[in-house]
Amino acid sequence: MTLQEAVDAPRIHHQWLPDVLFAEPYALSPDTIRLLVEKGHKVVVQRPWSAVEAIQFPDAGPAQAQQPAFGSDTLRLWKPRPGTVYGANDNRRPAGAAVAP
Repeated sequence: MTLQEAVDAPRIHHQWLPDVLFAEPYALSPDTIRLLVEKGHKVVVQRPWSAVEAIQFPDAGPAQAQQPAFGSDTLRLWKPRPGTVYGANDNRRPAGAAVAP
């Protein structure tokens, strides 16, 4: 999962009081919600309520830092390129971000 995929994924939230599991649409399957309710949990599906911006600094160990970069970082078997900073913005709150070296 890329950083952007993680930021875009539907979220769930639970805390002790109130004892409710809040879920964004599509965060849990209908079967999962049904099973949780059958076990006595209260599940509330509601519109997205939070947003996040994320920055990833892949570990650039000494051996990896010397390897030249090639290809695309957006391949399905995506792995962060050492020495490269990645950012992800949440479309739940439209905004922008800029990173400079």
